[in-house]
Amino acid sequence: MTLRLKGKTLLIRLSDPWDLGESFGWEPLSAVVIATKADDKGGALLVRMKRPFIYKDVRCEYFVAVPRHENFSVADLAVGRPVLCAITRVPEDRLEAEDPFDLSWWRGGVAGIGEVATE
Repeated sequence: MTLRLKGKTLLIRLSDPWDLGESFGWEPLSAVVIATKADDKGGALLVRMKRPFIYKDVRCEYFVAVPRHENFSVADLAVGRPVLCAITRVPEDRLEAEDPFDLSWWRGGVAGIGEVATE
């Protein structure tokens, strides 16, 4: 399966963490897809926030988004269906990793849950 989402603008409507959603007045965050991954687990997106922000003293610019529920895929976005995703902040140096979607190194930090939809 080929995902044709690279370069697309997405809207992320956070539902958690609550305090971060509150700080944005629950307005959707805008991000651009910089890479995609197709797999049998629903795939993944690597996104760059159009307006990076600071949360808990951490600059938040890049995130990996993966579907939270079975039978959902990031490919659903290509046909206009929003997808509930786990969204994990990744540092810029992870963009150059062999697999920038690999979150096995992650042991805590900025992460959330939100609906991801095409603009």
